[in-house]
Amino acid sequence: MRVWVTRTEPGASRMAATLEGAGIACLVAPVLNIVPTGQPLPGGSYDLALFVSEHAATLAAAEPADWSAEVVAGIGEPALAALAERCPQATHARVVAATDADCVLRMLDGWPEPPRRTLIAKGQGGRDDVQRHLREAGGAVVEWDAYRRVAAAPAVVPAAVSAIVCSSGEGVRAAGALWFAERGRPDVPVFVPSARAQTVASETGFQTVRVTAGAAPKAVVAAMNALKERNV
Repeated sequence: MRVWVTRTEPGASRMAATLEGAGIACLVAPVLNIVPTGQPLPGGSYDLALFVSEHAATLAAAEPADWSAEVVAGIGEPALAALAERCPQATHARVVAATDADCVLRMLDGWPEPPRRTLIAKGQGGRDDVQRHLREAGGAVVEWDAYRRVAAAPAVVPAAVSAIVCSSGEGVRAAGALWFAERGRPDVPVFVPSARAQTVASETGFQTVRVTAGAAPKAVVAAMNALKERNV
C-alpha cells in the first residue's frame, strides 16, 4: 500500500512519519499551500480566543502580544502545542482542546453563559458554524483571517497510489481535481476526518470514503489497519 498524504505542511510530514512507522509507504504531496494574509491580529480582551488550526496558532504567535483571553481553545493537538510553545497569552488563560468545529459547538452549549466577545483565528473561507452560533447567542465575534489556502499542483501518478488521506473538505476537492484529471479510479479508498468531509468526497466523485476518528495520524493508521483486516 502506498498512501497519498494531501494535507498541508508541517502536518503532512508528521502524518507520513507515523504511517511509515506503521509500515505504510507514503507519497507526501500537499494539494494546498498556506499563505499568510498579513492582516494584523485584532488586539483587545476576549472571553474566548479560538484557533482553528496549527497555522492560525503559529501565525498568532508572531503577532504583537496585545490581546488576552479568559479561555484559549485550539482545534487539534498541533494547534494546542503551538499555543503552548509560542503564545504567552495561553499561559495566562484556561486552555481547552477541541477536535473539530462540532466539538467547539458542544463545548459552548455546556457553558452557563455564552462568551460576550470571541476572537476566531482562522483561514479565509471555511466553515462559519461557530461564528453563527455565537452571534445568534448575542455575542460579538472578531474574525482574523490569518492565512489563505492556495491550490498546489503536485505530480501524482494514480497507478502508484493505493489510498488517499485528506484532512478537510477543501483538501478533498483539490485532491479530487488532480486525481480525476489524471484519470484516477473513483473507487480508491479515501480517508477523511469528518462526516462533512465524507460528503464532500462523495460529491467530488470518490466512491470509497472512510471516516477516521479525527485527523490525528494515529486515527488514520487505525482506520487503514481496519480496512486491511477486512480485505484479508
